[in-house]
Amino acid sequence: GTLSRVIVLTDGLANTGITNPSEIAGMAGDARRSGVRVSTIGLGLDYNEDLLQSIAEGGGGKYYYVESPVQLARIFEEELHSAFATCARDVHIAFHGNGFVRSAEMIGFASSSGRDVSADWPDFYAGEERTVLLRLDVSADRDGSLDLGRFDVAWRDARSGASGTLDLPIRVSVTDDMAASDRSLNKDVSVEASLAE
Repeated sequence: GTLSRVIVLTDGLANTGITNPSEIAGMAGDARRSGVRVSTIGLGLDYNEDLLQSIAEGGGGKYYYVESPVQLARIFEEELHSAFATCARDVHIAFHGNGFVRSAEMIGFASSSGRDVSADWPDFYAGEERTVLLRLDVSADRDGSLDLGRFDVAWRDARSGASGTLDLPIRVSVTDDMAASDRSLNKDVSVEASLAE
């Protein structure tokens, strides 16, 4: 009935004990499966960003980089707030493409390839918003509305332990009119896509 959190402050340079990055990330994954979330804070100029990010992803936590000690107070405040306000745990997201989708990719996640891709997300806390960037290779043979599949979110309620799901259809409008396509471009999404990639 408790929410456990580990915050690792390190330069991320594994130079003693277990030094294999995938083994270290695996340990964070084991902790997550045991109900302990692991977040990482990178310190120093030569920190290992890839290692710290993989630990946080495996551990279901967040990854931070600190340039100034003043930032630590904000990070600890955010971590404590998220621990107390956690509302969903064991969050799993998945896209299931239909016959029009040749391949799918969830940008920023190590996920399977093909029409179906999935990933685990860190705990959600009340009021939090997250986005997912999907790259789809689509074979459209007609103009108009096209159903591409569905996006599923599954979670466990942090207090009651009850399971919850959300199933969202993914539909697009297809056209061979390039001007109409350019007008429909969402600039905010394009910027976020560039940052994610």
